[in-house]
Amino acid sequence: MTDALAIRKEQKRKKPTFARQDAHKERRIARTGYRRPKGRQSKMRLAKKGYRRTPSQGYRSPVAARGLDRKGLIPVTLSTREALKALDPKREGAVIARTVGDRRREELLLYAKELGITVLNLDVERTLQELAQAFKDRKQAKEKKTLEQQAKKAEQKAKQEAEKAKQRTEPAKVPEEAAGDKASEAKKREEAEKQKILTKKV
Repeated sequence: MTDALAIRKEQKRKKPTFARQDAHKERRIARTGYRRPKGRQSKMRLAKKGYRRTPSQGYRSPVAARGLDRKGLIPVTLSTREALKALDPKREGAVIARTVGDRRREELLLYAKELGITVLNLDVERTLQELAQAFKDRKQAKEKKTLEQQAKKAEQKAKQEAEKAKQRTEPAKVPEEAAGDKASEAKKREEAEKQKILTKKV
């Protein structure tokens, strides 16, 4: 197994990067990955010297090393404790699914550490530290928000109580328009009385 992994490593070191024909000319073509050349006069299809290489059987990894991790473990994608418990630590390595949330990820990493299972796609210690810090920051932010909301509610309540107390102590004020209307009515009455007196004299 170790020999097959060493051979694969050496082969990958020499293995070229397969790209599409004329990928060096157009950025759009370079982004699309490899496509088999189909042109009738394509020098790349004809495997002419000085042109890009195309994938072939000779570039394949040894059969014993195919589908294995660098450590020689079979990667198994999982998202539950049961799947993690079913792994063979000597032959298989865990790959935590990207759909797993932070809480579940932390739980799975701690359980894998306890069982002695290798996690292939994450650095266990560093990830646990990052998650712990993220949880701490989240908790502090939540507490701060709660305190702000409580302070805001208390302020609103105090304001409402002050307004109620003010309404109780102050007498009801007559609006300016109503006072003006009353004054004009009194003036009209006086004028009417004067007119009556004048008409009687005449």
